[in-house]
Amino acid sequence: MATLIEALPEPVMVEIAAAGEHASSGTTCVILIWSHVTERNAAVFREINDWDRNGTPIHILRAEGVPVLAFLNDLASTVSVYTDEAELSRWIRVEVLDLGPDEGDGPRTEVVVRFQDAADRYRQALSDRLSLATVVGRRDKERLDSLYLQLYIADADLSYPSTDRSLVEVLTETHGGRLFVVGPAGAGKSTMLDYAALRLAKDDLGAARLPLLLRAADLVSSAYSSVTDYIQLVIKGVVPRYGKQASYVISNSEDFGGQGTVLLVDGVDELRREHRPRLRQLLRQFEIQFPDATIVLAARPSGYDRSLWFDYNIYELRPLSDEQVSDYVRRFATAAARDQLLSLLANSERIRELARTPFMLALITSFEGDAGALPIRRALLIRACVNSLLSRRPLSDTAGLSNSDLASCLRSLGMRLFKLSSAGGHREVEVLFALEQYLGERPQSATRSGRASLRDRAVLILDEVIDRTGLLQRDGDIIDFVHRSIWEYFVALALVDESLEALAGVAAIPAYEEPIRLMVGLLDHDGAVTRLRAVWRVNRGLALRSAGESPYDLDEVVGQLIRDLQDGDAAELVRSLKVSLADRTTLDAGERTITDTLGVLLPHTRSCETLWEGLTALVAIRRRRPEAGALLEQIFDTNGSGQRREQLLNATGIEFVAVPGGSFTMGSDAPGRSVDERPSHGVEVSSFNITTITTPNAARALFPFNIGLVDDPRSPTTQHPIVGVTWYEASIFAMWFGGRLPTEAEWEYACRAGGHDDAVLSAENSIPSYAWFAGNAGNTTHVPGQLLSNSLGLFDVLGNVREWCSDWFGPGYYQECAEVGIVKDPEGPADGIQKVLRGGCFDWNTANLVPTYRNSNLPNNRGFQNGFRLVWGLPIWLVEH
Repeated sequence: MATLIEALPEPVMVEIAAAGEHASSGTTCVILIWSHVTERNAAVFREINDWDRNGTPIHILRAEGVPVLAFLNDLASTVSVYTDEAELSRWIRVEVLDLGPDEGDGPRTEVVVRFQDAADRYRQALSDRLSLATVVGRRDKERLDSLYLQLYIADADLSYPSTDRSLVEVLTETHGGRLFVVGPAGAGKSTMLDYAALRLAKDDLGAARLPLLLRAADLVSSAYSSVTDYIQLVIKGVVPRYGKQASYVISNSEDFGGQGTVLLVDGVDELRREHRPRLRQLLRQFEIQFPDATIVLAARPSGYDRSLWFDYNIYELRPLSDEQVSDYVRRFATAAARDQLLSLLANSERIRELARTPFMLALITSFEGDAGALPIRRALLIRACVNSLLSRRPLSDTAGLSNSDLASCLRSLGMRLFKLSSAGGHREVEVLFALEQYLGERPQSATRSGRASLRDRAVLILDEVIDRTGLLQRDGDIIDFVHRSIWEYFVALALVDESLEALAGVAAIPAYEEPIRLMVGLLDHDGAVTRLRAVWRVNRGLALRSAGESPYDLDEVVGQLIRDLQDGDAAELVRSLKVSLADRTTLDAGERTITDTLGVLLPHTRSCETLWEGLTALVAIRRRRPEAGALLEQIFDTNGSGQRREQLLNATGIEFVAVPGGSFTMGSDAPGRSVDERPSHGVEVSSFNITTITTPNAARALFPFNIGLVDDPRSPTTQHPIVGVTWYEASIFAMWFGGRLPTEAEWEYACRAGGHDDAVLSAENSIPSYAWFAGNAGNTTHVPGQLLSNSLGLFDVLGNVREWCSDWFGPGYYQECAEVGIVKDPEGPADGIQKVLRGGCFDWNTANLVPTYRNSNLPNNRGFQNGFRLVWGLPIWLVEH
């Protein structure tokens, strides 16, 4: 055959390859010799998939008596039966090469001698080739220049944030540059290079460019000793009819390799690691020979080796913005699904996160169901999109797997690889072994590839899944799912069939967080409840987050689980999540975990300790997480606090009194006073408003959360003060009604009326007139307002119940203040273990019933003497929210 082709009047370059050998990407057409040997060789089908994927015309020459498989008849451009050399020559001339039937016509070509003519012909041919693109999940090809979603890159080597720019923008400003672009799987690197080549080839950037688009694996695996020689083959493959002349003229011109030459090398990560130095060597030779040419390489992060590419500027591919995602959906989603999908993106951070990767965005947008069928949860959305993709791009008959078989295969493969290493990066031999295990465990199915071995069938299936579905990708000798969420989805499918014991066994392993959450999203109501309870016993936080993934209403079940918790357990869960905020490397994941957990937990809890921990966590991340602010408003409704405060005042008779600002000497150095009251020091306090009495039981009916001891005989009526209050309950209560707890300085200043009442309140014989204590209370609280008030109108400041303040207690804090001088509005230490309690109580003797006495306890302490009063106005840190 080679002799026949060489005898043709039109120069044609022939490359002969055995089955399994990698054909060059510049190949313009392929003649496949079909025989009984060929139809049983899995490597042949692998090559056919490559050719079909690349759009290379396939012509089949079959031996007599050997039928061609049905799918190949549809795939091939022409099929001929070998009879004799004359007929073979005619078939090659007329049907394969379209040279015409008359052998005497001579070459049907025109002579191309000028670089500009050859370059123009090449650019036009390249534009034609790149103008249409295949998109994941879409049936037909689309115009690349209208379909392309602009991707942006940023210089990763800069110590300061760089401006995001498109690759085309960078290339228009660069001559002789060396760029290495890295981005995760599915991020659109290949499409970005195609688009850049298309724009450069169209010559609409103000200067003529010569874009040369190569695949690293093709370059390295070719027999060519230089990049220039390989480029000749690439140009031949692009330019129809006149490729040989065009490639010769271009590559031998003085203009070749100059400032207009742009070498775009894709798929560096597809090279095996031991082959990557060969690419570096080839490009080094090209760089030395053509220093003015621009070179761009692209790979996943695993394909970048700084030791090889230290002299290249490394750029990171940015994820899509929310605006880009929404714009793409508006342009390409079906009319029936568009509004529903936009609503999902607006309301789900998890779905927005998926859509910021171009592969996942294209997959989601390809959904063809109506709006009512579009799932509102991640797991069901991924399932619908994956099933839609598999139904439109099924494997060939040779794979021997139906769509349902393929889903089962990927489920098995996903779980086997996850158990092997949940970090990913599996070697091809490991993936093939997992596929062999799957095939060996199922009944033998008939395949069009004959009696192939398990390994051959595994190779065929792997290549078909990579080429036809794009759900798996190569990274050198590493095989991975194209997106981690796709992998975790198939692991979730496998978990659906796992026993409850096996599920509980992995629920505490962090890597199984996402698969378990997706699993719950795939189950019916009863299945979700059963498996949530199994997870709850091992990992309560994960169970809560998983409940939020279910399309069913699980509020009753979740509420019961939360109500069954011991006091403090839910709060401790939130505190453990807040620890993750200290690790900057996992900050995003930690913040998402907090919002996902609290979104389920807070609406069901009545524990103020849990609410406090949740509130402070949400406030800490609200600037980076809009959904945190939305959840804050949903739970605490700060805008409604003013109306609630008016209801509180009307229902309880509580009144606020204005305390004018001023200075006073805080603490006491008097003989006999405790060390915690020393040293006295100057404090300046701003004006504030404080309630005249401690908060009474009547307020319980207006507060939707747990507070204090219910029906305590020491505080029997609605007018008696609430007792047994924890600091968390006092703080949440105050904020619920638009207030806060007083600082320790404010409490002492108000108690002493700025110092005006020191004499009377410090006199022991005055105490029975102002305070309920062991000598007059009868071991019970009393309705406020029955004894004398201080000069500001505050009742029971020395006795009845102890009162929580906002400050942490610090034994050395007074000394720190004294060293500063006059302290303006002190708020106590930044942290601590115990919170401050001030004032006396109904079962104390007179020794500590003085305005300067300090007490403290753990914030979850529920002492029966504990009560509180309010200061008008939210804490400043919450006001800022």
